[in-house]
Amino acid sequence: MRLRGVYLTLSLIFLTSAITVTAQKNKVAPSPDTSAKEKDKQKNKEKDGNVLKGWVDGEVSIIMSEEERKAFKGLKRDEERENFIENFWIRRDPTPDSPENEFRDDFYERVEYANDHFTSGIAGSRTDRGKMYILNGPPDEIESHPSGGAYYRPPEEGGGFTNTFPFETWRYRHLDGGIGKGENVIYEFVDQSMSGEFKLEYDPGAKDALRNVPGAGLTDYELANGLDKADRMKKGNTLMGAMSADIPNVNGSNEFDQLEKFNNAYRPPDVKYHDIVIPAQARLSKSQVPFRHAESYIRVTSDSSTVKVPITIQVLTKDFSFEKIDDARVASVHITGSISRADGRRYQGFSNDLKVVVPEKDFINRLEVPQMYQTIQYLGPGKYKVVVSVEDKKSQNIGFDTILLTVPRIPEQTLQASSMILAAAMVDLPKNAIGNEQFALGDKKVFPNVTGVFRRDQNLNVWQEIYGLTVDSRNKASAKFELTISQNKQVVKKIETDSTELAGAGSHMNYVNSVPLSDMNPGQYDVELRVIDKMATDTSFVTAGKFTISGGAAR
Repeated sequence: MRLRGVYLTLSLIFLTSAITVTAQKNKVAPSPDTSAKEKDKQKNKEKDGNVLKGWVDGEVSIIMSEEERKAFKGLKRDEERENFIENFWIRRDPTPDSPENEFRDDFYERVEYANDHFTSGIAGSRTDRGKMYILNGPPDEIESHPSGGAYYRPPEEGGGFTNTFPFETWRYRHLDGGIGKGENVIYEFVDQSMSGEFKLEYDPGAKDALRNVPGAGLTDYELANGLDKADRMKKGNTLMGAMSADIPNVNGSNEFDQLEKFNNAYRPPDVKYHDIVIPAQARLSKSQVPFRHAESYIRVTSDSSTVKVPITIQVLTKDFSFEKIDDARVASVHITGSISRADGRRYQGFSNDLKVVVPEKDFINRLEVPQMYQTIQYLGPGKYKVVVSVEDKKSQNIGFDTILLTVPRIPEQTLQASSMILAAAMVDLPKNAIGNEQFALGDKKVFPNVTGVFRRDQNLNVWQEIYGLTVDSRNKASAKFELTISQNKQVVKKIETDSTELAGAGSHMNYVNSVPLSDMNPGQYDVELRVIDKMATDTSFVTAGKFTISGGAAR
């Protein structure tokens, strides 16, 4: 969201000429102390809310993409920057489901090491070696010449003796990151100033201390052919700027490959999760959008490899910002969610723009009415984390929450059941409806009561899918269902239903019931569904839930 900065406007008031003359005669100039205090006061106001402004220019700039840098520079207040920083690290966390962020911890350990070992007039993390270490960690091999001196060039550098400046050669067996990286990557750092600050160089001749001394430090080829250093200007690899002799193309590496490697040496590593939807910016909201959620688990495949997971999100009408359009009030809402498994694997999340439309004549009466949204996810058994954000696009307020899912394995051969859904409403699904649309379960539209609170003028709607019933030769099951509602362990209602009264066929069927609550007192209740397979010996299955009856509006 965009936050406006605070600007101080100074107004100069000019009076009439007669009054001006009088005022000038009696005018007392402000003391230097007063003027200084005013300047300090103004300076403090400008600094207020900008403590984190320089974060982007610190060590973290080494691993930051240009797009992220521009985005951070566009932020106006520390609240925005704080949330940007949180999201910055989350997107790089290799194990987002653990409390530690190994990437961030490793980064700051490398920064500390660089400052301890590479500082030379400037912070070690600002030197070329320091930045290389922070980006890629310690090299697999280091060839160090801390004092320079006599040096015999290898054949790929032309051979021959010369003297060098202090230099180091770092070798990485493998570097991830695409352009300019890969297998057997070698970087060379040279201290031409003899100050201890080593600069990354792509020309092997940069370390040659005799390169500008005529007749000294010639290569083997130059010595054998009576060539002078002036001939280096005629070499094929002109990118070297006549600093060294012509370098052979060794192992397919030429001056262009070297230049590309040099230009991409400090390319930031790729972000692990480009599509992360962690709404860390939610704390920016002046008033977060409060919402509630509920999840259910319904088997899809007989081998238990896939489970249907409806996630229902509910927001009260009054918690959105509406604008009047014609004869209605309209709110624009954006709902997003990211999904990750406990082992860090990412799954495709969801992102939807929604419109909440309330007729103008009903608006006041519907402020306490919940608005509901449902997304259907298909997941394998296991533990997942779903981070959901709900943004009111008009006010730019955001609410967010983390939903932890434990998707069960629902086997085929044993008597099992889906989640028990206690619904605020249940209606028949049109025959031409798409089965994967919101709230569609079997032949019903089931609207879960997300809060679990019902009014006495409502019905307790129970929906559950039963699996693994024994069937006869006609693929027919025979089962009894006992729905029990109790309060303080005392049975209040017990409803028995035979399988012949329920929809579905074969080894699985849907249990659907609607229980009026008008004759029940306010309070907390337990509900149980016992399934008895009459074709099997002593086979039964029990599921349980809880709900509350309130005398007021359900929330």
